[in-house]
Amino acid sequence: DYLKRSSHISSNSAKVAYNTNGGMTQIVCAHIAFRGLEEAHANFIINNIPNGGSVLEIGYGLGYSAKKFKDAGLNYTCIEINTEIYQLASGGGGALPAEGGMGGVGVPIGGGEGGKGSTTYIEGAWQDEIDILQGQNKKYDAIYYSMYDEVGNLEIFNELKKVSKTGTI
Repeated sequence: DYLKRSSHISSNSAKVAYNTNGGMTQIVCAHIAFRGLEEAHANFIINNIPNGGSVLEIGYGLGYSAKKFKDAGLNYTCIEINTEIYQLASGGGGALPAEGGMGGVGVPIGGGEGGKGSTTYIEGAWQDEIDILQGQNKKYDAIYYSMYDEVGNLEIFNELKKVSKTGTI
């Protein structure tokens, strides 16, 4: 079932194991190669929604898109399932670790000037939170979500319509 909650960290991150003196440890690992892609998608959204518009991002990823949205003064909402990333993002700063020689790089979390828009972080599974946002009559000009787990499941669009305006990208 595509609506099952996922234990992955986010669409642009992964948990990897690496060997330490005390045994195997899991860390959050992200790769900077996604930066250009995140920023290009964010720029497209910024340039194609009204000034001061609203964006729902599902999964914080590496935070590059979030920074762009906030710097542009958009009303930004992010649903993040991973507690560690949620805490770093909503706390306004920090970095993912660059450890273990596993391809991980330290990347910024949080940040962005915020402009005139609001910023809201929600910890939880998007499948649950979409219904809550719908109940609050929230509607967004853009929804940014890398469909990592849902590739090929077009029914996701029916779920996202619950919080979409006419013309949402």
